Amino acid sequence: MKKFKIVICAFTILQAAVAQEGSLSLSEALQVAVSKNYGVLIAKNDAALAAHNNNWTNAGAYPELRFNANPSFSSNSLEQKLVNGTEIKRNNALSEVINANVQLNWNLFNGFKLYATKDRLEVIERIGQLNIESEILSLVYDVSAAYYNVIRLQNLSLVTLEQIEVSRDRVDLEEKKFKLGRTGKSDLLKAKLDLQELQIIFSKQEDDVRDAYARLFYLMQEKQIAFPKLTDTISGRENISAVGINLNYDQHPQLRILNEQMLVNNFAKRELLAERIPSLNFLGAYNFNRTENQAGFNLFSLNYGPIAQLQISVPLFDGRRISKSSKALDYSLQSLALQKEMWASNTDYEIQLNTRKAAQSLKIYELEQSRMELAKENLEVIKEKFRLATITSLEFSQVQFDIIDIAAKMQDALYESMLAKLQVDYLSGKLSDKLTSPK
Repeated sequence: MKKFKIVICAFTILQAAVAQEGSLSLSEALQVAVSKNYGVLIAKNDAALAAHNNNWTNAGAYPELRFNANPSFSSNSLEQKLVNGTEIKRNNALSEVINANVQLNWNLFNGFKLYATKDRLEVIERIGQLNIESEILSLVYDVSAAYYNVIRLQNLSLVTLEQIEVSRDRVDLEEKKFKLGRTGKSDLLKAKLDLQELQIIFSKQEDDVRDAYARLFYLMQEKQIAFPKLTDTISGRENISAVGINLNYDQHPQLRILNEQMLVNNFAKRELLAERIPSLNFLGAYNFNRTENQAGFNLFSLNYGPIAQLQISVPLFDGRRISKSSKALDYSLQSLALQKEMWASNTDYEIQLNTRKAAQSLKIYELEQSRMELAKENLEVIKEKFRLATITSLEFSQVQFDIIDIAAKMQDALYESMLAKLQVDYLSGKLSDKLTSPK
């Protein structure tokens, strides 16, 4: 136990040599990732655009008011002979025509298309919010998996570092035996080779830890300037015991998006069918027309005043355009319904599969944990036998590498069980609970 504490201290010193002080919890990593991830930011921008577009103006509720003006000027030479003998000749006669009006166009009734359009815009706005939830849910899974992968690799490197310390003691003991002439040089060389192999393994593991950190900071969209201490842990059965209990994937954003898309389809069909109903428009205008002509008999004309009219439009035949478009929307709705059923079926299967996988991986972890206890006990026995020179160097190294192999299997099984739990939580839409203060 004392030596194990020394190993922990050595590992801490090693980490301090390459890292700045600081710690990082999973919740903190998730909050940073959510605030900076491009996918989430784009989804938020799209949602803001959908909210901006959801208004009665885009639905067509308000009238349009326009001012139009068409002034024209011309200079013409005129020569006319009339039947009564009158002759008119004008050179460079100016003509001025000014037409201007203020027009009001207001659709008073369009077969309730107005309300169907507004409902569709509201659903699109809700889809925008669900897309944000979906992006965050996927991001939480990826960041959590990357975070726990760092912990897995760090735990494994701790075991290797402990065996390096054991190998150093073994080399020291072999050197003493060799100097005393109790063993040959081959045992000393074997001990040194095993130590070097363990150091190589540890170096590769440290590279893996750095790569895992890089992956974590990439997902956080943060520039990595340190290797902060990760405060969360993968502890075993207490993390996995609730997998698959009381799940309800009806609240998963992807399923809700499919439901909303079906509503969008229905409202689009209502908008289309509304075109078969007569519509009523109000047209109002104030006209101003002025004409001044230096040639001819009509030298000056001016008229102005308001105009108001109601326009009723009754659709009679549209070349079956509405019927064809309506049928296309029906096919689209059927596809969405099938996608919904497929998603639910796949999700149910994945939840069952990952629930079993979590339990199986945890069982393997617990079995490997029991093996580790036996292997460590065996190592203590081997160390004592080795001190008494009753075993060979080969037997010693075999036990050491067995411990590393068991540790790798144990950490892999624990990590797989955690990934399975994360997958189940993702499919049931529960991963957002990991965000203590979602942004």
